[in-house]
Amino acid sequence: MINYNKTREIGINILRRWILIFLVGEIVFFGIVGTNYLSLNNLQNILVASTTVLLLATGETFVIITGGIDLSIGFMVGFSSVVSAKVMVDLWAVGFSQPMAITIGILTALSLGLIPGFINGFLVAKLRVPPFIATFGMYGIAYGFAEIICNNVPVHKLPTSLGSLGHGYLFYWLPGKILSFLGKPENLSREELKHLVSIIPNVTVIAFIFIG
Repeated sequence: MINYNKTREIGINILRRWILIFLVGEIVFFGIVGTNYLSLNNLQNILVASTTVLLLATGETFVIITGGIDLSIGFMVGFSSVVSAKVMVDLWAVGFSQPMAITIGILTALSLGLIPGFINGFLVAKLRVPPFIATFGMYGIAYGFAEIICNNVPVHKLPTSLGSLGHGYLFYWLPGKILSFLGKPENLSREELKHLVSIIPNVTVIAFIFIG
């Protein structure tokens, strides 16, 4: 009986961590098959190529932890990127230095990212709109504004020094304590989680702002 319970517990733990186990197995498989897969250069290339997805997934984590979903995240990135690029190009064209134009463009992108996130959070937390509906609507709004601003053509003539930003570090931390605070313990029921969020009604709003 003891062995059965232990085997059952091991099986449950494996099912809970199947994604991690699959990832490790995939790395081991390609490490054996591919001669240069585990080389430092290839691992660096994989991390660089995955940076955008990792950043988006980090923001999405905040919303998922609160029991929601955000479908607009990709087009929010596109919208803020288009506006940021237009700001950089226009400021550089009128005589602003490259560092100043880039800085203002980045601040513009960050500010614009907060606005849709706040609206999504307000709709979900305050007006009780289902996250799927609220973020799907924002998905279309962000996509439409991006198309209008860039006139459906790529933004050209960006400051030449913009590419150097991808070769350094900005911060060495992640808001792990916030994630831990918002996280759902294994022994916490769905009703208890909803009660916790209702006690602190701005938790969902903050989560959507972070994703922006």
